[in-house]
Amino acid sequence: MGNKQKDLLGTTLPERCLAKDWADMPDDTLRIKLRGIFPDADLNVPGFVAKLRSICLQLNANPFVDRIYTIRLGGKPEIIPHYSLSIAKLWASGELRGIQFNFFNDPSESRDLASLAVRTTLQRGDVPLTVETYFREVNRRTPMWAAMPHFLLMKTSLLQAARFFFPDVLGPVVYDKDEIDGEV
Repeated sequence: MGNKQKDLLGTTLPERCLAKDWADMPDDTLRIKLRGIFPDADLNVPGFVAKLRSICLQLNANPFVDRIYTIRLGGKPEIIPHYSLSIAKLWASGELRGIQFNFFNDPSESRDLASLAVRTTLQRGDVPLTVETYFREVNRRTPMWAAMPHFLLMKTSLLQAARFFFPDVLGPVVYDKDEIDGEV
């Protein structure tokens, strides 16, 4: 009988990588295994593990492999999937046909970073759907926003457009940790 290599979570590689393995675990078993990934999360909060399971299954994500975050919001833990999982789900649905970004400066402002905006167009079928997102409205004033303002503005605009135009595909879990005031 071979000795299988186990990781820090006490799981073998196939167990970590197959969504069906973790998705079918009883809540108590899953809670124990998740402690290695979310050491600061209060996994005993009623409904937390069930909510995590639901969000991951909705996005076809595996919490042991994919980037899923927990943040403290209003004193309770919230689950935030990485934005790329939501966008991957959009592409996989076949509903999203294209994405276009156009940066511009708000004409009512001076031409500094505070006036930066992006126009994001998502193609759904033959219909182009556009939103405008303004830096001054979404800037979280964190070191990450200071270092990468264009990228984070683009990412936030993409998620806003996705929420507006694809709620039937994405469901309610489309926020990114950079959009929410909470402790990661």
